[in-house]
Amino acid sequence: MDKKFYSSAQRDTVLGWADKWFELTSLIIEVTGTDEPPWSPPPPTELDELNYQRLRFWLIDHEAQFIPLWRDFYECQD
Repeated sequence: MDKKFYSSAQRDTVLGWADKWFELTSLIIEVTGTDEPPWSPPPPTELDELNYQRLRFWLIDHEAQFIPLWRDFYECQD
């Protein structure tokens, strides 16, 4: 299979998406806590809510650029 090359803008799109996705995942883990006491983590702070909304809207705004790249990558896998 020939190696596929992507433009720097496409790479930046994927890297930006990955950064925001990992940031969102970290926020969710932080807010939901662990399986250790106390069992119920405190409610999210206002800053947590703002960060969640910021990340959510960023991902939504960049979805149209990311999804075709992800689909192309996925379809090239064996």
